Amino acid sequence: MTNINLKIFIFLIFTFFFSCKSQNLKGKIVFEAQIENIKIKNVEGELFFNDKQSLYIIKSIDQNTKVNRETDGSIVYPSNSIDSIANKKRFIIFDSKSRNFYGNIINDNIENLIIDSPKFNWIFANETKTILGYKCQKAICSIYDNDYVAWFTQEIPASYGPLKFNGLDGMILELKCDKTKLHLLAVNIQLDVHQANKEILSYTSKYDFSKSVTRSEYNTVLENQIKMLEDKLNLNITDEKYKTKFKNLNCDDCNK
Repeated sequence: MTNINLKIFIFLIFTFFFSCKSQNLKGKIVFEAQIENIKIKNVEGELFFNDKQSLYIIKSIDQNTKVNRETDGSIVYPSNSIDSIANKKRFIIFDSKSRNFYGNIINDNIENLIIDSPKFNWIFANETKTILGYKCQKAICSIYDNDYVAWFTQEIPASYGPLKFNGLDGMILELKCDKTKLHLLAVNIQLDVHQANKEILSYTSKYDFSKSVTRSEYNTVLENQIKMLEDKLNLNITDEKYKTKFKNLNCDDCNK
């Protein structure tokens, strides 16, 4: 067997082995944000995953949507009921088949879905360390105009990670960006958790992801929503200097 054929054979064996181990794999990983090893306990994320999808929930951040001002000047606050959109959490779903991320954004008590397909060009570093008993390897990539460092483990053969990061030969257990001060670290790992399938289904069954918009499309949606809010607030105001005018916004940083 030639060297080239041997390399192809080894690659196919590894791919087959990784695929077999990934089947029926499911679990839950809790991530906490840290700054110089100080845990920020009020910023926590939960990653649920199986062999088809992953779901990342920003657990501790409830949406505080904007108040609405009626034409008579009264202010109406979003409802605090259980079903209120104000109580919905930010989430990011990755679908292995389509290779797309889907995330929700709530603005002015309106929820929108954004689709994203980032391309990761991971560069592997010859460095390893242990996180929660799992041997992890270092990988680096530049995306969203920032440099990110990830530590992933092949001992959990699922190509997922927190937020909108994945694409490695194993689970990402730590993610860091010095420029944005982002530092997420896995603090609890539970494998073979049946709750994972239930949690993922609870989101995928409630949303029509075919209605998702791209980042640039959402910029237009956001501009229209802002214009509608301006018109509502300024309905009974005739003097231009007293009219509300919001600065231009865009979604370039959505869900990074």
